[in-house]
Amino acid sequence: MKVVLQPQNGYINRIQALASAVLLAREIGAELDVQWVPSSAAPAELREIFSESFLEKFFVEPQVWKLDPYLNLTDRGKVVTLAGLERGEQVFMEELQELMSANPQISEFRISAGGKFALGGLSEHFTILRGQFYRKELQFISDIEYRARSLHDGHGPYLGVHLRYSDRSHQAPRRSSVLRAVLDLASRLEVSEVFLASDEPSERDRWRSTMTSKGLRPWIAVSDLPFSVRSALPALVDWRLLSLSEGIVFFSESSFGEEAAVAAGKNVESISLRGSPMSKVIAIVQEYIRAIVTYPKRHFFHKI
Repeated sequence: MKVVLQPQNGYINRIQALASAVLLAREIGAELDVQWVPSSAAPAELREIFSESFLEKFFVEPQVWKLDPYLNLTDRGKVVTLAGLERGEQVFMEELQELMSANPQISEFRISAGGKFALGGLSEHFTILRGQFYRKELQFISDIEYRARSLHDGHGPYLGVHLRYSDRSHQAPRRSSVLRAVLDLASRLEVSEVFLASDEPSERDRWRSTMTSKGLRPWIAVSDLPFSVRSALPALVDWRLLSLSEGIVFFSESSFGEEAAVAAGKNVESISLRGSPMSKVIAIVQEYIRAIVTYPKRHFFHKI
């Protein structure tokens, strides 16, 4: 039996799917092939991210294939395909188990996923196993691992903070909620150092100033790593550093922060912040206004 995974979406979503597929394959006693196809959300090639020894364990030459939506049984009942798309993969796990029980001739599972999934549900046990995989097996290239470890070793115990704004600003919690969570966790963990990561440099600098004014000692990852639209290195150094912290404050809609907390084994200590309801309302209104403003251009002007 074989599980074939084609990870989707951004880097951490793909790593979530990878961990899920590894654990699924082990649970059902199957081999695992991972076919990594770069995309606009994750343009880096495999060897720009993972170590050679890690690649040899799971990755194969990718083939171009696209799965039909959701869960399907194909090839005379021998192949199961799963592409959860907007519904995610987890909602199909119970049905997948039923298919496995009713069709012992199944020989392959093809999964296109960008997130986490598990036959036994997204339980605490699954979280523990995922964290163990990240800590003991996941291996990035030496540039990432060495720089993250060097920066980590240059500081004492620290709190991690991940602030995701660029594509999730409408899901961001209030600033007062973020600050309160950071101060509370710093107090509980009895640390004053804060590793600060964000996808918006201006926000990162703003929060660096705010935290300093509150008596904390924030720092950021500054290195000579190459940076480009294509490069995953700076973001993955940030992710590794977050995963080496004593606890993390992150936005609940961010897989980046969530998986860093899981990788750290500190998901219980960490604080996940929900977005402000008003921010969501504003985003919906803005989208509605944008649709009204662009309607004539989208529906009439191209016909002239």
